[in-house]
Amino acid sequence: MVLKDKDLQDLADTILKKDSAMQVMERLHGGVLILVISGRFTYYSRRVFQAVIKNAESSGIRHIILDFSHVTWIDSAGLGLLALARIECEGHQVSMSLVGLQSPVKEVIEQASLSELIPIFPTENCVLGHLASIRA
Repeated sequence: MVLKDKDLQDLADTILKKDSAMQVMERLHGGVLILVISGRFTYYSRRVFQAVIKNAESSGIRHIILDFSHVTWIDSAGLGLLALARIECEGHQVSMSLVGLQSPVKEVIEQASLSELIPIFPTENCVLGHLASIRA
């Protein structure tokens, strides 16, 4: 059996999709939505992430914490998704922060200067404390 280029691409896409299954768990803390993201944050996870962000924007949330402590990889599409989400959220008066960055995800985000667009905190409690101090 000879595989054609399209067959090879379909096979590669199937393997990557299985490998990159991203999971998102949501919870609320006051007016803050905490999204605990697990897995690989890549092109293949875009629809899940975009749907969660759109839902948050329309729900009256004022801040989103993206907990990346269980994210194992981020690619250039993932970086773009984060940047676009931040810009879209800003248009809805929703702020955003990142927490729990681990290597190599932390290095990729820092090299892309994404920390200039989305504040990075070590933990969720640090963000909640910061938000409480600016609202006081």
